[in-house]
Amino acid sequence: MEIKRIAERIRDITGSPVWLNTGINSELDIYGPEVAGITGALEVARPDLQRRLCPSKPREDIISMLEKAGELGFRKGITIILGLGETPDDLTHLFEFIRDLKIDRVTFYALNPHEGTPFENQPQPSTLYYAGTVAATRIEFPELEIITGTWIDNLGSIGPLVLSGANGITKFPLFKMFGTAYGRRVEDEVRWAGRRLRGTFTDLERLRNGRSYPELDPFIDRYVEGCLKNLKLL
Repeated sequence: MEIKRIAERIRDITGSPVWLNTGINSELDIYGPEVAGITGALEVARPDLQRRLCPSKPREDIISMLEKAGELGFRKGITIILGLGETPDDLTHLFEFIRDLKIDRVTFYALNPHEGTPFENQPQPSTLYYAGTVAATRIEFPELEIITGTWIDNLGSIGPLVLSGANGITKFPLFKMFGTAYGRRVEDEVRWAGRRLRGTFTDLERLRNGRSYPELDPFIDRYVEGCLKNLKLL
């Protein structure tokens, strides 16, 4: 119920319901209008590779959760990580999954290698491969919502990803970037892609003059102070 209360509060503040990605969950009927959709962390579309790399995320359980989400009226999403050994031919598996489950949103991430994992010496997938995957998915599903994840050391991929068909971007430390050259780079990438960014990474007035929420203000103030400490090049 704590997740539900948090989702309700976020909806009260933002006016928009949230997407949930909380692992495989069969108790979806506790949620209501505070939730827009349910995300299944599929990660890999090819079944045999998904079973080998994600044994804790059974494909069948993800499918069951998403089917129940659809029955309850929620939108359905999945996450996919590129660079885990898939090939361009594996897009057929992804497209089949999207089509069969009537998926509304796909969030793509690029592999971020971590020490101590089988992928620690694996490079991140190239930007053109990442963008090509997004473009192929957009062509196949014109109405699909596509979100693309990037990181602070790969902000140059944002423009190509947006041009390839991404509706949104995610997976970067907003509060550390706000007001810095990194934040300006994000805005520039979106602008030069010919798109309009909803929100801001640099507008200090919006940061300082937001609405007040007494129970949250101490936490908000802490993040605002952190952003102002990071202020550079403005």
